[in-house]
Amino acid sequence: MISTISIKGLRRLVLDASNKKLLSIAFVLTIIDLALSLGIYYLTDTGAYHLNGEYIEPHDKELLKLNILGLLISYPILSILIGSITTLFIKRELPYKKRFLKGCLLTLITIYFIFSLAGLYKLVTSI
Repeated sequence: MISTISIKGLRRLVLDASNKKLLSIAFVLTIIDLALSLGIYYLTDTGAYHLNGEYIEPHDKELLKLNILGLLISYPILSILIGSITTLFIKRELPYKKRFLKGCLLTLITIYFIFSLAGLYKLVTSI
């Protein structure tokens, strides 16, 4: 028998998840993103451009360093900024400071999931 879940049930399931569970999901997605980044780094011949227009060669160590720094520093900072806004709409009956971590973690999970799908697509299409 196939079990179905409604959108309202899914929303309740996500919002009622504990912060510890959300943190573990974010950690697993971080590991997946790092593995996909390494795969893309070693298997593709894709370079990148700095903001000042300087080109980084495809297998340069600086490209890998910038990618890892983006995953570990830039995305969490971005999720804190976006999460501080989305927290306004999560469980309004609780005080803001109790909702803040959950909002940031949900935003971080969403960002990591989107980049996981994009990295998986790039890795699959480049092989």
